[in-house]
Parts: sequence; C-alpha cells; structure tokens
Amino acid sequence: MVSPHQTDETPKYIQNQSRGRTEDAFSDPNAIQEAKERWGLGATVFAHVIYPNGRAEIADQTRKLTEARISSGHSGWHIPRNRQVKSTLDPGENAVIPTPSTMPNPHLHQMSRDGSTELMPQWMKHKLTIKKKLLGKAWNPQRKLTKQSMEEVRFLHKQFPDEWTTPKLAEHFNVASESIVRILKTNFQLSPERIAEQDKAKRLRRKENISADVERIKARRHSAWLERKAEREKSRKSSSPASSRIKLGAP
Repeated sequence: MVSPHQTDETPKYIQNQSRGRTEDAFSDPNAIQEAKERWGLGATVFAHVIYPNGRAEIADQTRKLTEARISSGHSGWHIPRNRQVKSTLDPGENAVIPTPSTMPNPHLHQMSRDGSTELMPQWMKHKLTIKKKLLGKAWNPQRKLTKQSMEEVRFLHKQFPDEWTTPKLAEHFNVASESIVRILKTNFQLSPERIAEQDKAKRLRRKENISADVERIKARRHSAWLERKAEREKSRKSSSPASSRIKLGAP
C-alpha cells in the first residue's frame, strides 16, 4: 500500500524504503535508470551519489570521492576530443557533459607521485638541472674583465708569482683559467699619449655630466619659483578688497 504522501510517480526505492525495507539504490537495477530519467544524469559515474537518505549522505560521498581523486593524483575525467565534439553537437543519453567536477585541474599535475620529471614543464626541469649541477650554490656566471682588471692580473702575477697562481687568479676574478693564461701571455701596453687622451676624454665627460646636472637643478628650481610667484599673485588679487581696484573718479 502506497503512503498518502506518495504518488505513483515516486521512485521505487523510496516506496520500498517507506514499506520498511531499507533497500540501497545499488540493489535496485531500476533506481539508476529512474535517476537518469528524473534528474537528467547522462553519465553512470554520477549514479553513485544518489541515495535515499538525503543531502547529508550525498555531501559525504562527494567529499570522499574528491579526496580519493586528489590523493591518487587524479585531475578529472579525461574526455576524448571526438566525444566532446559529439556531445556538444548531438547530446544524447550516453553523452558526457563537461562539468566543473569533470574538468581537469592543472594544479594537481605539477609533479608525479614517484618523483619523475615526465609531467614537469620545461622550465622546472631546467631549474632542477641547474640546481643539481651547482650543488645548491647560487648561479654566479663568469664576467668579462676590464682593462684595469687585466692590469691588476698582470701586476699581481708579476709581483707575487708564488702566491697569486693561475687558479687563484681565476677564482678571485671569477673567470676561466684559460682567460688568465691568455691575459698573462699578452704584453700589450697602451702608450702614454693614448692613456693621456683617454684620461682627458674621461674628465671632459665627467665635466659635461656635472654641468648638465647643475642646469637641470637650476631649471627645476626656477620653475618652482615661478609657480610660487603665480600662486602669491593669485592669492593677493583674490584677498584684496574690491574698492582698492576701483579707480578714483570713476562713475
């Protein structure tokens, strides 16, 4: 006998539960089909969250499914491209409709569980390779020595050959040992006239830079003084009485 609060359209598993038989939705093969017809569920994977006990059990089961997916590294159900196009153009009964729960999550595939680098992006692989090569030290690339630094290399090696050896000079100036050897082999020296010309050009550039800075400071101060003067004139005209601006003898 059907309860007065139930109709013929009530699902069978709810009618069976009201008669005293607490049957699960999985035990009745028609329950999943009825759920598909009533709620429009086209994928059978969502039939596991249909229970007659209400929203509490649905929320609990959803939380368990989500934790299981995250713990196993799952980022969503993979839908082939042809099935996506087919479901978009001709959505049928067995079509998989993409939902927020089925869309892939890119944050779950940063690294694989076994520590391999198959799923890593190229920039992360390069970063790990450089870190392993440098043994955790900061990356300090070699630099190009200036003429003054080359002179210092020659002077140190000439005055203290036993102390400042080639490996020590290379480590101190952060260059390769081959570069130190080439610097020591070359005996090129600038002539005094060329050195004097370079010093003169350097002093001239310094003087021009200082003059440009001074002119820029003067122009900025002059513009600020003009702005303050205009403000004073404006405030004086606005604060003076109207009678003082009337000429004597005017009608």
